[in-house]
Amino acid sequence: MGTGATTDDLTNRIAVLEAELRTLRSILDLAPLYVYAIDEDGIYRFANRAAAEDLGHTPESIVGRCWPDIAADPAQARGVMKLVPEKLRAGVPVVTKDVPLRLNRSGDAIVELYEAPFRDADGKQWLLGIARDRTSEVDLEQARLERARLDRDLSIAHDIQQSLLPARAPARDDLDVHGWSHPADDAGGDFFDWFTTAAGDTCVVLGDVTGHGIGPALVAATTRAYARATFSEPGCLGKQLAKLNELMASELPEAFFVTLAAARVPLGDPGAATYVSAGHGPTFFRPSPRFDAAGVRELDSHGPPLGILAGISFADPTPIPMIAGARLVLASDGLHERARADGTQLGTGPLASDVQCHSGNAASLLASLLNRVEVFADDHPRADDMTAVALLAR
Repeated sequence: MGTGATTDDLTNRIAVLEAELRTLRSILDLAPLYVYAIDEDGIYRFANRAAAEDLGHTPESIVGRCWPDIAADPAQARGVMKLVPEKLRAGVPVVTKDVPLRLNRSGDAIVELYEAPFRDADGKQWLLGIARDRTSEVDLEQARLERARLDRDLSIAHDIQQSLLPARAPARDDLDVHGWSHPADDAGGDFFDWFTTAAGDTCVVLGDVTGHGIGPALVAATTRAYARATFSEPGCLGKQLAKLNELMASELPEAFFVTLAAARVPLGDPGAATYVSAGHGPTFFRPSPRFDAAGVRELDSHGPPLGILAGISFADPTPIPMIAGARLVLASDGLHERARADGTQLGTGPLASDVQCHSGNAASLLASLLNRVEVFADDHPRADDMTAVALLAR
């Protein structure tokens, strides 16, 4: 009787232990970590479902086998397994960070290993391991570092681009000149410039490169340099625009082109000022009310954008007599194409109205245009760069 009771107790105890083991196994199989145990010969004695399936096996089929026999990269696996005796001899838990492993199911992975040696009841050494796949974390960290690098590059590009904009208005009593540029990103594809030619004339240029970001910013800087060199020489603006196009057509990548507008106001004879455009618009011109009461008009383009095709001839420049009261406003399409959340664009009409009616100086006129654009957009994010230059004849 006593013997039977003891047997029943042992049977019940074994059943309870087996149930607990099954529960523990189920818990380990649900874990997102790799859990495994290997003996001193490098043979798997246990592997949970995550560890086994990412090696292309089941927990049952992996037991009794060495990792090099089942790994996607046996040579790599053998190198890792050579470290097992050292870890066992160390006798203390070992953490190995960012181990590159090739897994059958998930491909290349970056794994962090937590391994500890222990002895079973028979005195045999095992290495218990818990591994965490850090691939997504490493990818995210690399993406963060790349983003930080890109942000630094964009910040540098922004600073360089802003430093290239003219700092002072032309020193002329008969002209009031002001400009600004607001890129959609840190660096933009718009630029403006003004400079004094060798003959003392004032030349104003505004350009808009396709897109925005570092690439268009580099193209904008190149175009600015070519335009300054080209328009500084005496001659017809139309012919100089054709020369500039030849330079840009030979330099620009196929994906880029540049719209550009330029005006030259001769020193001592502002009434002989002229204007040209390579696919750019709108440009608003209000003649002096003393001589022309027709109001603001949008100036036509004289040919296609720069850099698309070599050998282009441009139409003759448009006369824009910059005598007292005349106004010229060059603007990129980021202003009139500024949109609300529903996609409705501002258009050129409201801008032309401001150019016609504003009574302040060049800076306040551009401030009025910017305010009109932003009020219309109602805080909807900008999709394009915005640049404008105003010339008011005094």
